[in-house]
Amino acid sequence: MTLEVGQKAPDFALTDQNGQTIRLGDYSGQWAVIWWIPSTMAEMTPACCDQIARGFGEHAAESPDLNVIGLSFDNPDMMRTFAQRGTVLFPLLSDETRETGKAYGVYRGDADEWNCFPRKRAFLVDPAGNVARVYLNIDPDLFVHEVISDLRELVGLPPAKGLLQRLFSKA
Repeated sequence: MTLEVGQKAPDFALTDQNGQTIRLGDYSGQWAVIWWIPSTMAEMTPACCDQIARGFGEHAAESPDLNVIGLSFDNPDMMRTFAQRGTVLFPLLSDETRETGKAYGVYRGDADEWNCFPRKRAFLVDPAGNVARVYLNIDPDLFVHEVISDLRELVGLPPAKGLLQRLFSKA
């Protein structure tokens, strides 16, 4: 069971790749996308995760009001290595206890053999801390554009120049 649109996004206090404690409450009054990354280990991370991380950096200017927060069950050292591999301009938070993952509905359950990896999910959280969009089927070619497009729509901005052409040229 995952979070649904309109629900309050669960707060958290987790350590990022630089050893800093980050809370969802730090983003109160701002838009944030909570992106669950299955794994940050080089040999386990799908290329799509690197692609998405780079995409958020490359397209940040299209929606400067968007804060990106990456989460994984990996430890902070693994998160730091992932960040150093690519262009990660946002916090990568370690949820080693999986408690935050359980609150967001991305933990697979104790009996699942893949429970060391969160489900690939993302949540767009509005300035009041409520879930505004839920992303269950993340396509690495479209995901960043979809989030930016949704945010621009929610705040009443026109689509970013060329965004629709990029979206539909990938389809």
